[in-house]
Amino acid sequence: MAGSTNRILAGGNKVAFVTVDDGTTPTVGATWAYVLDGNILSTSIAKQDSGQFDISIEHVEDNAALQTFLEASIVTTSGGIEELLFEDGTRELASTSSNTKYIAIVRGGLAGGVSSGKRKVGVIPQRISSTSGGWDQAGETYNRVTLEGQGFKLAAAITVTSGLMTGYMTTPTAVTLTTSLPYGTVVYG
Repeated sequence: MAGSTNRILAGGNKVAFVTVDDGTTPTVGATWAYVLDGNILSTSIAKQDSGQFDISIEHVEDNAALQTFLEASIVTTSGGIEELLFEDGTRELASTSSNTKYIAIVRGGLAGGVSSGKRKVGVIPQRISSTSGGWDQAGETYNRVTLEGQGFKLAAAITVTSGLMTGYMTTPTAVTLTTSLPYGTVVYG
């Protein structure tokens, strides 16, 4: 089939979240906060006008560990102070919000062409959306729990170590999100 060498078929069926402390000297956690592995039906990554990536994952994993992750991650606001969305697409959290920020690693499918044998991988700053955690249930089908993330802009450069990339890239290497890539990047490795 002509041209098929530069196509990617299907996805990598694995997404993981590692905590990130954002600010002038951001740091990345040493281990994964949550890994969704093997139960993903589809992953949608939408790039917004601002440059941020938003993630929506359709999956059938439904257990106590997922619920704990969602409850610990979702933004909550008290005191009537609103979260602001500026016209350039950047967000500022309310001063009384509890919020966990992550770097999501989205394992994609194997690439062809000059990248043959490498995986397309998204390395994307995310906050778990407050719409996550709902589910659909029906007779003779598995529950589908919503898992959605909103991208955000990092304040400074961070590096995701090669150890955290193990299992996501064919040849794991460290990935640095620079100030020119504050919303995340796509790598082949």
